[in-house]
Amino acid sequence: MRKADIISGSVLFFGSLYMILLGIPAQIDAVERATISPRTLPYVCAAIVALLSAVLVISRLRTTKSDEGLGTPLTLGHILWTGIILGSVMLGLFLLQPLGPLVASGTVIVILMLAMGERRPAYLVALPAGLLGLGWLLFYQILGTAVV
Repeated sequence: MRKADIISGSVLFFGSLYMILLGIPAQIDAVERATISPRTLPYVCAAIVALLSAVLVISRLRTTKSDEGLGTPLTLGHILWTGIILGSVMLGLFLLQPLGPLVASGTVIVILMLAMGERRPAYLVALPAGLLGLGWLLFYQILGTAVV
């Protein structure tokens, strides 16, 4: 796993540097009068990927072969959680067009809360309502933009 982590971290690091220096400026137009530049989120995401991949490579270079355990870190539980998360996001995407962003994102939040074991009705209602309310406040009231 040490060698795979070093290789994958290096590929991600150099790929994100390519995106920061060449890919994003070539593919996303700069908008002069925009409140937030369309390049901002891709730059932030690429910078986070570069930072985390650099941390991965450096941390794996500092370990020796005797430090790593045997076996794969991937278990059936990891695969099931990946399926639950991907399934809930896919359901949210399918619900987005006919029902709108509030119902779609609320459904994703509730499914993930139920999957993590939350069963208290007050929390199942209050947390999605609070998150969606804060999102509405941020996008519609503070930034003056629309989600859809």
